[in-house]
Amino acid sequence: MTKIEAPFDAGANMPNPADMADNAVHAVMSLTDRFTAVIDHYVTHLSPENVMLQLALVVVSLALGWFVSKQMNRVLEAYDHRGPRKGLMSHIKHFVCEFFEHISFSFIGASLLALGCYAMVVGMHYPAPSMVIARITYSLLYAYALLALILAFLQGILGERIISPQLCRYVSIIFWVMAVLQFFGIMTDIVNLLDSTTIPIGDGKMTVWMLFVAVMSVLLTLGIANWLSSLAHRAIDEMDSLSPNIKVVLSRIIRVTFLVLAVIIGLGTVGMDLTILSVFGGAVGVGLGFGLQKIASNYISGFIILLDKSVKIGDLVTVGGFQGRITAINTRYTVVRDNSGVENVVPNENLVTSAVLNHSYTEESTVQKIDISVAYDADVKRALGIMLEEANRARPRIDTRKAGWAGLTSFGDSGINLQMGFWVLDPANGVGGLKTEISLAILKRFNEAGIEVPYNMLEINFRKNDAGTFPVKHVA
Repeated sequence: MTKIEAPFDAGANMPNPADMADNAVHAVMSLTDRFTAVIDHYVTHLSPENVMLQLALVVVSLALGWFVSKQMNRVLEAYDHRGPRKGLMSHIKHFVCEFFEHISFSFIGASLLALGCYAMVVGMHYPAPSMVIARITYSLLYAYALLALILAFLQGILGERIISPQLCRYVSIIFWVMAVLQFFGIMTDIVNLLDSTTIPIGDGKMTVWMLFVAVMSVLLTLGIANWLSSLAHRAIDEMDSLSPNIKVVLSRIIRVTFLVLAVIIGLGTVGMDLTILSVFGGAVGVGLGFGLQKIASNYISGFIILLDKSVKIGDLVTVGGFQGRITAINTRYTVVRDNSGVENVVPNENLVTSAVLNHSYTEESTVQKIDISVAYDADVKRALGIMLEEANRARPRIDTRKAGWAGLTSFGDSGINLQMGFWVLDPANGVGGLKTEISLAILKRFNEAGIEVPYNMLEINFRKNDAGTFPVKHVA
């Protein structure tokens, strides 16, 4: 017997618009009924006396909470400014004091209101559902304290530049919308819906809600890790016994360690299988092998520079014809700043693979030279003596522990070329003004001693020959 199949109907599996409309109406009616049920639940046990007593309790709790928090903030501020602002414990103390100053009013007011509400239920025998005004008020205050905690961690993760006041307003709006949904019991349905929707990743499966909780957990642990690494960086930066390079290396190692542990702990707390991350490991390896070669090379070169101390922060270097002081050694590049304020961003790989002139590798003081010419009929020995005296004269920024020198370098067209050298303690701060001061002092003493500083001259001699012409002889 032949089975005859019905022709395919493209619209057979399509949702019916009428059914969709019925579902939407049903959802709206269900939501309306829920709002009505919640309101009826809280309003049923209310009475004028109960409402007035709760309002009075709210006012007294808020006033008392404001007074106590003000006194507490004054004590915390005095404690925060007590002692030197140095060391890891001082930074932790400052963070804790500042955080409690932000939430003291909301937390203390909410706690006093909750205690008053408990006293009304237990001591005055008011029904617990009738405490709606007090419960809503202290729930809002506790939620405000929680919001302050969330914003603090966001600023710890991304910094205050990214977490701007406008972005804080958006986060606050989302937070309060979720709080309202939780109050009416709608948030539970949303969570159940997200938890029932699975996302296949690799060999395992996770739900949308599980992914959301994982992201939030990672952000939370990253915030703690970023805060701890910042405290460690400040503590390391205040250790005078460590060199600048070692400080940077330790800070980076601690920061990377904290961030990796934060991701592992954040994903592990929600029960996520960490083997799922192996799916992304191959892609990251391929990216590093092809597109990120230079970035990886500069990153590794940065650690090499910091560990072998070929250059360090504060050194006076010349790279590619640009001379300046190293102000920062970052992950990918090094910043070299000259005395005019121009900053040269040098990839770390260039500092490892190319020649770099380090003027302060062994010691910071360097020789600076001044070239001067005197006339051929001048007293050269006297001129060299004056220059040697000025090279060794005690001046600010001159290293008098090392002797200066003066000598004859060459015979020029218009005079004898002399050169003097002197040691400068901090050449990275500029030598133009110092050279001008010494040059003016030498010129003044040359004038007093009658030593002439020549300038280019041209002599023209006319001679008559037998042909009657006048050949010209140029004498410079």
